[in-house]
Amino acid sequence: MAQYGKAEYWEERYTRDPEPFDWYQRWAGLKDTFTEFAQPSHAILMLGCGNSRLSEEMYEEGYHSITNIDLCMTVIKAMQEKYRDKPGLTYKQMDGRSMELPDANFNVVIDKVQGTDDESMTASLSADDKDSVHYIYVCVKGEVAKAIRLCLVTM
Repeated sequence: MAQYGKAEYWEERYTRDPEPFDWYQRWAGLKDTFTEFAQPSHAILMLGCGNSRLSEEMYEEGYHSITNIDLCMTVIKAMQEKYRDKPGLTYKQMDGRSMELPDANFNVVIDKVQGTDDESMTASLSADDKDSVHYIYVCVKGEVAKAIRLCLVTM
């Protein structure tokens, strides 16, 4: 069973399959709802970015201040290389459950997650990991005190 909360799982997955993958929705499916809450001028934090095209597609629509974080160094290095010519689209290796973003000021935080009652995602999580959504929210509130929106994209 997949161990979604473990860095080793993601290192192996992105080494084995480097093709872009978007959980749930791409920008076209989120755009109408998202633009009700966020402006292109907003600073955005994307939690667990993986190799999703969401940030790229948002960048193409004028969102030029997107900080992407992910647990997996393999995917972060690949994304840094892929988007090195896009100023404001940054990638950092970091665990969303213990972020280190000094002096961060984000208007919007995005986390594409399944609900904690979704068995396909949570079946492999430990009791501690099942509180990840809540824990990430607590970290975001602590690290990103000026965030005005927390967008949880769920199925």
